[in-house]
Amino acid sequence: MISDKNIIKKTIYQDINEEVSFSVFFSILKRNKKIIFFSTFASFLICCFYLLNRKNIWEGNFQIVLTKNEMNTVSNSLSNLKNKFGISKGNELKTEVEVLKSPSVLLPIYKFVKLDREASGLDVKKITYKNWLKDQLAIGLEQETSVLNVTYLDTNKELILPVLGQITLAYKEYSGRNRKKSLKNGIDFLNNQININKIKSLVSLKEAQSYAFKHNLQWDNDKKEINVVRDFLKAQIQIESFENKLIQLNNIKSANELLGIALSIENLKDDITFRKLKGITLETENMSWVYKENDDIYKMKLLEKKQMFRTFKDIVESYYEAELINWKSKAEESQRPQNVLSKYRELINNAKFDMDTLTKLETERRALELEKARSGDPWELITKPTLLEEPINTSKIKIVLLSLIIGPFIGFLLASNRENYLKLVFSEKEFEKILNTEKIVTLKFNNDNDFEDLVSLFIDSIKSNKNNNSIAIIPVGTLDSNLIKQLLSRLNRSFDKARILYTKDIYETKNSDLRFVVSSLNDVYSYDLEFLQEKLSLLKKELNGWIKI
Repeated sequence: MISDKNIIKKTIYQDINEEVSFSVFFSILKRNKKIIFFSTFASFLICCFYLLNRKNIWEGNFQIVLTKNEMNTVSNSLSNLKNKFGISKGNELKTEVEVLKSPSVLLPIYKFVKLDREASGLDVKKITYKNWLKDQLAIGLEQETSVLNVTYLDTNKELILPVLGQITLAYKEYSGRNRKKSLKNGIDFLNNQININKIKSLVSLKEAQSYAFKHNLQWDNDKKEINVVRDFLKAQIQIESFENKLIQLNNIKSANELLGIALSIENLKDDITFRKLKGITLETENMSWVYKENDDIYKMKLLEKKQMFRTFKDIVESYYEAELINWKSKAEESQRPQNVLSKYRELINNAKFDMDTLTKLETERRALELEKARSGDPWELITKPTLLEEPINTSKIKIVLLSLIIGPFIGFLLASNRENYLKLVFSEKEFEKILNTEKIVTLKFNNDNDFEDLVSLFIDSIKSNKNNNSIAIIPVGTLDSNLIKQLLSRLNRSFDKARILYTKDIYETKNSDLRFVVSSLNDVYSYDLEFLQEKLSLLKKELNGWIKI
């Protein structure tokens, strides 16, 4: 039974929630207009009291660049060097901002503000540095930039610009001090690294020289290679070249071709055989215009030319073979084991890297020493301390409008909670849902004629039902006894034989043919209706309708 009861309740409330609409909202407003009015009035009074006692909050601000060109020289130099030597840069700008918020920089300004308030007769015991910084100062970087925004808030308008002026002076003093410290630290850091790298460079250079002497190696700085490797590659090229030339020489059949090759060989240009071959070749070409091939004189010259061609070809071949042997010998001399060359190349590269690093360190140190000799403000003030013309508080009109919105809203919540707490039934649909019945008639007693007409219509609807020997009227809630008497009297007159039962006891109605609930709204509780419906369910009886009074 308990589970059935829970299911009934759950179903009832689900149906009710589905049908919540604006009509329910406005009905709540109508029934609880006093609560909503007093809530709105109270909200308005609180708003007025707040506005009368509120102090205007004024704002001033300025901007500075944390990394001007002078500071960039220092910071960039140090940052680059730290990265080279495995020292993490970190988020230096954020660290700098946190330093600028620290008491070491802003404590004098805090004391200045505290003394000013104390002179004005205000209680300054609860004003701590932490609260003052949190509530009145806003210091932060512009997104993705090195621009620092400084904003100061105070109820004393005259105090804004003096405070901002003191902050700018404090920052300049700190930045100058910080600049000198950064330069000194940078130079000290570089001196230390230079001493370390001098030793390291000497050691690596000596190691490379010793290894080169041991293996008869030398580094060519101009061509960035080891000489022995270069010589070996050159020898290989020459060997391949002379091998090809020997092949070409064997295929030559013409004296002119042979002479053409000899012209590219400097050592053979003055050779007597070369001159003879050149002369006899020219002579035979001239004779070919005068003599025929069968002439003995011409044949003798051609034979002499052929012998001279063979002799000089042997000379050229001997020259090529001698050069080939020479270059093969050089290639053998220049060969070294691959691991020896790799090791030497590694030693040379290490020595060069250490020397380059030492040179860069010395260049960075000279730059910082020059920077140290310069003077000037390390930071740039982008905007001067400025006081906004209007206070930043929310405008009075907005606050009043807000109070006129919040007041009714709170009143509505209070009214809704009150009705939920009381569980009163105000809706006809809710009433009908809980009792699972429909309204038959609404009886109005403001006019006797109307009342009689409505009752007559109600009686006619009952008479149309054949089973009307026993009629039960079940009152719910507080009803006007006189009105109930009129209703019962009219029913008794209309039904002479029918038994009219007026009772709150549901059990007494178990034998009745028809059952009607008579009730009004606004003073009926939902749990009373649920209990009534539960009793009817236990008796397995249903209501035939609801008479609304």
